[in-house]
Amino acid sequence: MDNNLLSLIAQGAMLGIAAAATPGPLLAYLITQTLSGGWKRGAPVAFAPLLSDLILVPVILLLLKQLHPLALRLVGLGGGIFVLYTAWKLWLSWRTRQEEQLLEAKPGLTLRQAVLINFLSPGAYAYWTTVNGPIVINAWNNSIGHAVGFAAAFYGFFVGSMLVLVMALHFTRQKAPKLVRGLMILGIIILAGFGLLLIYRAITG
Repeated sequence: MDNNLLSLIAQGAMLGIAAAATPGPLLAYLITQTLSGGWKRGAPVAFAPLLSDLILVPVILLLLKQLHPLALRLVGLGGGIFVLYTAWKLWLSWRTRQEEQLLEAKPGLTLRQAVLINFLSPGAYAYWTTVNGPIVINAWNNSIGHAVGFAAAFYGFFVGSMLVLVMALHFTRQKAPKLVRGLMILGIIILAGFGLLLIYRAITG
């Protein structure tokens, strides 16, 4: 394994951990879902970027130099509205103390919503446009293996870090059940805040 590949893997790992720890709608959604339904509800959220990015990343890499700022603003507006809607639904379930029952009634809802939240979040577009995209393109020009190595390290540590958080929250949920409802409403408020922020940024540019 050459030094360039090792360097790219190290970069991918560090950026993956940083992406998992970056506050945003997806992280807030992961927290609320894990607190409401345990690791079985939180774990699918961690894998959402793998599905949304199957479409998102190739488009960004192909249009890296041509992506119009208005496109990101429209994505942000749609994302903000969807995040607010998601927060509202979670608040309704919290208010009626039906968190787990509501979620269990709709199999696959958590993963689908997480994919949409990530796909409609301009943060993902900005991240791949300014950080990961140039790295992957430069690595690809050198070797396909280098580009794959970077992407594998990034997503491995991105998803892995979120799964670690899911398990930590699941443990908290089991050991301190009285704390869960308070943490859930805090997560819902944060999620709604991100929705409003996305809408504000889309409107103001």
